[in-house]
Amino acid sequence: MGNPGMRPGEIYLAQFPFGDVPGMKLRPVLLLTGPIGAIPEVLVAYISSIIPAQLLATDVLVRSQQTGLPFDSP
Repeated sequence: MGNPGMRPGEIYLAQFPFGDVPGMKLRPVLLLTGPIGAIPEVLVAYISSIIPAQLLATDVLVRSQQTGLPFDSP
């Protein structure tokens, strides 16, 4: 994910740990920053299709029509 053309607000796929089992899973993420530092890293927000019964004040519900993702995501 170190591409210098990446811009905050874009959605990408990134490898994330898969719950409490070994291994990684390709998941959508929202890019929060552009590349930072000498070894470019970015800050992302994990996107999930599991919507909790009660959203937290910090949760943002993203409608699938806005993103092209197959599901609404908190």
